[in-house]
Amino acid sequence: METEITAALIGVGATVAGTILGWVLNNLSNRGKLDIYFSAWKDKFQKLDRGVMTFAETREQATYYGYTCSIDIYNSSNETRIMRDIQIVFCSDRTVLHTFSPLDDSTLTQGVGMSAAHYDKFSVLNIPPKSVFSTQIHNGIGLNSQNNDAPDFIWETNNILIRYKNEKNKTKTQKIKNVNFKDYFNSRNIEGDNNG
Repeated sequence: METEITAALIGVGATVAGTILGWVLNNLSNRGKLDIYFSAWKDKFQKLDRGVMTFAETREQATYYGYTCSIDIYNSSNETRIMRDIQIVFCSDRTVLHTFSPLDDSTLTQGVGMSAAHYDKFSVLNIPPKSVFSTQIHNGIGLNSQNNDAPDFIWETNNILIRYKNEKNKTKTQKIKNVNFKDYFNSRNIEGDNNG
C-alpha cells in the first residue's frame, strides 16, 4: 500500500515537473523581440521655383518638408510578430508635436496621364520568426508660411521616433534620431549636409 502511494506521488510529481518544464521551455523558445534598425534617414526642405521643387536654402524659402528612411526589422523570436498602426512621431523632448503615417516605397503605383503616383500606407506588418523585413518609407508636409495653419511644429522638433502596436496591443516606441531643425540651415551651410 505504501509503495503504491509512493509510486502515485512520484507519478504526480513527474507530471507536474514535466508540465512546468514544458511551460518554461515554451516561454524560452518564444522569447525574442523586434529589433528595428534605421540604416538611413534623409530630411529635405524644398521650395517651389518656376513650377519645379528644388532644395530650399533658407527657412523662409522652405515650402515643403519631407523625409525618407531605410528600415530593417529583425524578428529574433520563434513566433510571428506583428507591427500595426505604425507612425513616425515628431517630438519636442517628450511632447508629441506631429505624427506621420509613413508611406511604403515598395507599393508605388504610377499614375496615368495627369494623375499622381500612389503609395500605400506602411501600417501593418506580420514578420515571420527569425526573419528580416527591409523597406524604405517616406512622407512629407507643406510648409506654407503665409497660411495661419502652417505647421510650425517642424522647427520645434528635436527628436523623431517610430511608434507602433504589437501583437499584444501594447504601444512600443523607439528613437530614430535626434534633430535640430531650428538650426538646420545654419548647420547645413557649415557641415554641407544635415542628413544621416
